[in-house]
Formats: sequence, structure tokens, C-alpha cells
Amino acid sequence: MTGTRLVLLAMGAVVAGAGCELTLPGADDGGDAATDAPAQTVGEQCATIVTEFCKQWTGPCGGAATASLADCINNDMPTCCAGSACNAVSPSSAAAVATCTAAIDVEDCNSVMSLGLPAACQGVPLED
Repeated sequence: MTGTRLVLLAMGAVVAGAGCELTLPGADDGGDAATDAPAQTVGEQCATIVTEFCKQWTGPCGGAATASLADCINNDMPTCCAGSACNAVSPSSAAAVATCTAAIDVEDCNSVMSLGLPAACQGVPLED
């Protein structure tokens, strides 16, 4: 019933010639979620990617025999970013990070163990 009432209110504003834009709560404002999202730091994006990779490496791919998840993350983070570079705002989009983590999830264990990150992760996150 609430949705119907909102539609009727919006239609009434148009019919009455209110001449203003009405954005209802929860309505899509036409923005792009990827560009509307708050900026992420290089470190945040690295942590997301490294954690996803290490979950795959230590979990289904059997790397836990040589390192724990925490050890894997601690060892791999410096290869993604280190020091003040981690605090910089990343120019890589959240969508690029999501594409990377999705590629990690479907990467076969042979590739995980021998090649590391899939091609979809190359250059993500970018640093200015």
C-alpha cells in the first residue's frame, strides 16, 4: 500500500504541475553505485584482494599446510602496498576490485599455487 501511495503522490505532483523534481526516499536517483561509493584507499583494496586470495590459497588449495590465513595475509600485504602508499586514495573502482575477487574465487588451485593472482587483478589497485 505504501508503494501505491508514493506513486499516487508523485503522479499528483506531476498533474498539479508542481514543476519540481521529487526524489522519494529509497528511489533511484540515477546515480552510478560504482561512482557514488565512497573512495577506498589502496590499503583497503589490497586487504580485500589479499584476503580473498589467501582464503583460496589456504583453504581449498591446501596452502594451510605451510601457512595460516593470517600468515598468508601478513606476508602478501607488502607485495600489494606498503607504508604511506596504503593510505592513498585508490583510483581503482570498487567494481575493478569486485572483478578481481570474483576471478580469484573461480581460479583453479594449480593457477593459485603457481601463478598467484589472476589476470583480472593485474593493476588493481592502481596507485596514483
